[in-house]
Amino acid sequence: MAGLLSFFLGFSWHVHWGRSGLDAWLPAALQGLDLTVDGSVVSLPRTTEFGTQYHFRIQESDLGFTGKVLLNDYEADEGEIRAGQRRKMQVRMKRPHGVANPGGYDREANLLRQGVLATGYVRKILSSEESKGPSLLALRQYLLKRMSLYTAESEVGGLLVALVLGLADQIDPAHADLFSNTGTSHLFVISGLHVGLVAGVFYWLAGLCLRPFTGLSFFLPRQKQAMLFAMLAATLYAGLAGFTLPTVRALVMSIALMAVYLIGRKLPIFLRWLIALAAVLSLDPLASVSKGFWFSFIAVAALMLLIDGSQRALRPDSESAEAQEQDYWRWKIPHVALTLRLLISSQLNVFIALSLPLLFWGLPVSLLAPVINLIAIPVLGFVVVPLCLLFALLAGLENNLAAPVFLLAEYLLESLVWGLQRIESWDLGQMALLDLKLTSENSVPWLFAAIGLCLQLYPVLGMTRWLGVPLLMPLLWSVPEQNVSPLRVNVLDVGQGLAVLVRTSEHNLIYDTGNGRDTGYSAGRAIIGPALGSMGISELDMVVVSHGDTDHSGGLSGLLAVVPAKFIAAADDVKISSQPVANCHELEDWMWDGVEFSFLETAFIEGSRNNNSCVLQARYGDLAVLIPGDVEKEAEYQLLSRYGVGLQSTLLIAPHHGSKTSSTYPFLKTVKPVQAVFTAGYDNRFNHPAEEIRLRYKALGISTYTTSDTGMLSFELGNDAGEGAAKRLRGDWAFDDALGFRKAQPRYWRCL
Repeated sequence: MAGLLSFFLGFSWHVHWGRSGLDAWLPAALQGLDLTVDGSVVSLPRTTEFGTQYHFRIQESDLGFTGKVLLNDYEADEGEIRAGQRRKMQVRMKRPHGVANPGGYDREANLLRQGVLATGYVRKILSSEESKGPSLLALRQYLLKRMSLYTAESEVGGLLVALVLGLADQIDPAHADLFSNTGTSHLFVISGLHVGLVAGVFYWLAGLCLRPFTGLSFFLPRQKQAMLFAMLAATLYAGLAGFTLPTVRALVMSIALMAVYLIGRKLPIFLRWLIALAAVLSLDPLASVSKGFWFSFIAVAALMLLIDGSQRALRPDSESAEAQEQDYWRWKIPHVALTLRLLISSQLNVFIALSLPLLFWGLPVSLLAPVINLIAIPVLGFVVVPLCLLFALLAGLENNLAAPVFLLAEYLLESLVWGLQRIESWDLGQMALLDLKLTSENSVPWLFAAIGLCLQLYPVLGMTRWLGVPLLMPLLWSVPEQNVSPLRVNVLDVGQGLAVLVRTSEHNLIYDTGNGRDTGYSAGRAIIGPALGSMGISELDMVVVSHGDTDHSGGLSGLLAVVPAKFIAAADDVKISSQPVANCHELEDWMWDGVEFSFLETAFIEGSRNNNSCVLQARYGDLAVLIPGDVEKEAEYQLLSRYGVGLQSTLLIAPHHGSKTSSTYPFLKTVKPVQAVFTAGYDNRFNHPAEEIRLRYKALGISTYTTSDTGMLSFELGNDAGEGAAKRLRGDWAFDDALGFRKAQPRYWRCL
């Protein structure tokens, strides 16, 4: 009964929290308007390739809107914006929104968790003044400034900053891939591991320091006094990291587990775990949308089960106490051996427990991870992190000892990275990287696998661990799904940009790679790569880059870093150094699995990147998809002149995102699409798709969809199992927009 009541209380709290958060979002009537706001900077400003980004708390505005918002200042000089700074500005904002694709980052959920009510940009600074008095935020910015004097030129400087201040965006993307492939990502981003290690170190230090003060034990046992110091140290470390959502989760989980011990109640291990879980979800009801939440609690559960089963063996009984005193080493050696066995078993247990969630989310599993972590965790937790914290303290105090401490910490971090790079490059390291793409959408294989892993970790009713192995087999049979249709098209939601996945039964092609830069954000890495992984695609047969504009080509390097491609075709203004690129205008037609692919030619138009886009048509029988890139009316007329009725296609990816310069009436009349997709960002500054273009499609009876409204769209052409998809695309049936990701995967924070 108590459990049922707790569930309903938690459910009611989540509903109230979510409703309150959504109700506080920027009213739709204020979206796109210029607001005069007065408030303060409440985060460390982050420099991006587009400007400076920071959280700002609006305390007053001319239209009555207040709250925490996320702003970009595209014209701010470096160092101009400082934490705690009071500012009066003219801003333009919109409601929280993000892209919606399988396997990707849910920006809307994350903004809701952070209490961000709107996003926008600064149009004009009216006044600003520095903050008065000390604050945690000002301290963090001061430490970042002081540490940057040493870390700016270091290859591992970003790692050092991330370990002290929790700024994960400082980590180089190449390092992030390395850590993912070696199963060590959790080591370099402040998590429950780091908070727990800091708490453990200070618990041990406090125990040593309190030992002479025996009188204090009259009020509270020394172990509990030390635990209070450990909780304080963990809180200070989380504060230094900015009390970000992951660090708060780790802190609450650690404090909840320690608090159970402090109150002196001997609770079952599962109940202690549930208390920590409830505490985290009470503070952050949407924590469960984060992969880190599940990784943390599953790992802690695995460790708690192991420790619970080992406590009796490590704790001597009363009859052996006298024998231990008489023959110390006879008892001590087995005790040490059992402790070492426990350390090794802990890594194996965590590895087994996390392997299933990693595979579920399409992430690689390194079979060498237990061995690597057995060495890396003590080195990082007990040597590197304390050195990094000491360096931050000395740098903040402007002490000359900061330099040698930094050099030592840098050397150790470089050694760790070097070791991981060597392991990754070895044949053994490559063979040990389990990168299965399990795409089964049926929950039954995953359920059996979960039961099997539980038996591996905690055998019950006398059953051996090996009985759990057969339960894993159904999941291993869940190989990447074969395409039901001869031709499948997925139009990804990459914001203001383009990325289209064209699939046949045995081949995969990506047309354009979304926005991005070689350094910094990349839609290829952040959006397309995870989406491909969730579909079971680990390699591409071809990547086509229509032209050199960054909203089409910017994500290429990021995509190739996570998903290799056998062949790249592009317009002649696209250059990459990593592998050869064929000119799409010079390629002949080819056939994949009964689907004919053609690059349609247009005469070169001087000074127009858009009109020189690669135009791709994929045809299966009388069904076809036409992807014209950013061509405008000049190129459209050339296509009409050269190909005429050959342009007819069932599905059209609208040229140039639906701009006024494209989608001419003769072009649409000739192509005769049943469906068309506008790939445009939410409330974008170009006003794509243009209203007159949208009306033109409507007047011609063409159904249109915009990726910012629907999320990723999926189309099937030529279904061998039946003519349903073909009829739907011919117009005999209305298009079912449940194929849009937002409707296929509904979430309450995406419904507004």
